[in-house]
Amino acid sequence: MQKFLVAMFMWLGLLSKVGFGAGIAQRDSFDGEGYHKVEIYSGDELISKQKERKLQYGMFSPAQCELSLYTAWKESAYDGLLLNDPNFWRYQTQLQFQLSKGLALELAVAKCKDKLKLLQDFKAGRTGPIDIQNVWKAMCSDECVQSDTMHQDAMDTTGCTCLELSTNSTMNSFRVDGDWCLHNSARILCDMLGFCGIWGCRLDDFMCPRYEWNKKIIPVKGPGHCDREAYKAKLAAAAPLSWGFNSILISIIIALCTLLLFEAPFESWYT
Repeated sequence: MQKFLVAMFMWLGLLSKVGFGAGIAQRDSFDGEGYHKVEIYSGDELISKQKERKLQYGMFSPAQCELSLYTAWKESAYDGLLLNDPNFWRYQTQLQFQLSKGLALELAVAKCKDKLKLLQDFKAGRTGPIDIQNVWKAMCSDECVQSDTMHQDAMDTTGCTCLELSTNSTMNSFRVDGDWCLHNSARILCDMLGFCGIWGCRLDDFMCPRYEWNKKIIPVKGPGHCDREAYKAKLAAAAPLSWGFNSILISIIIALCTLLLFEAPFESWYT
């Protein structure tokens, strides 16, 4: 009987680690910046393999890149979230100054960089390394989030990749390949503060670094995509399943312990 109980406890321990199913478990990996739920194991063998992500385009994007559409996009009026923010656009009452999408894009990139540079200037040599919680605040600022959104809107409108919208190497203003691609907030974070991802994103895949950041779970703060309420709802939806499994596991353990106690003679408790 005791051997049977020992075997049962071993199986219960295994189930608590891998869960129900064909011996497959999902483990959180941690790279020092946040958690990534991307590793799937069967026993000790990693069985998940990341596939190369396909570039995403809008439903109504042109079939081919139209650079003329990008010029028209830049000259059109900006009507996004940051329009009424006086810290972003100071000419709130000066209606003769129209904020174009091209200018709004440049301002958003510059102000996103300022958010990260402020961390660098404030933390350097004072209170130690920059903590990921303050990085989360900067990455969730309207400037950084809307910068990526505007870039994605430009690519959807024109059907171009970020490389095709970057400065051409034949132009006098050319400095580096894919300068437009480097505007992604997560790439800026990596370049300025060294918080880099592990996905190995291609340069022409503009949103890939930010998508990786969005999947991080930052301790104390929440998900990288900044939507705390959606994350709380997801946790609440998953909670009943985990509670049910834990209650079953606890009930089995209590029953086995009871059997073990009543099987042993009372005299053996004092020897």
